Amino acid sequence: MAGRPTKAKRDTFSRGQALGTLLLRRRVEPPRLSRRELSEMSGVSASNIQAIETGMVTEPGLFTIVTMATALELDISRAFRSLHSPLEFVDLRTGEAWPEAESSE
Repeated sequence: MAGRPTKAKRDTFSRGQALGTLLLRRRVEPPRLSRRELSEMSGVSASNIQAIETGMVTEPGLFTIVTMATALELDISRAFRSLHSPLEFVDLRTGEAWPEAESSE
């Protein structure tokens, strides 16, 4: 069925893109990981990681998200409170919310 995507579908698409951006951001933080290294650690193919990071895959499976987050030392328990809440993870290295809230100064 063709037509415009529903609001829920657009919200899911936006969250999928935000998730990809956050995973990429975390992967390139020290200690920096290549896609290949993350692939080896998580069991997710490097091509799938690239597709998620670039927004080509907007609805990655839960197992994919969990294994990548675990490899990146992120707890996803806060990330999916609701469709409308911002994506927020917990950095397992520090116990702090990640990404940190942007300063409004």
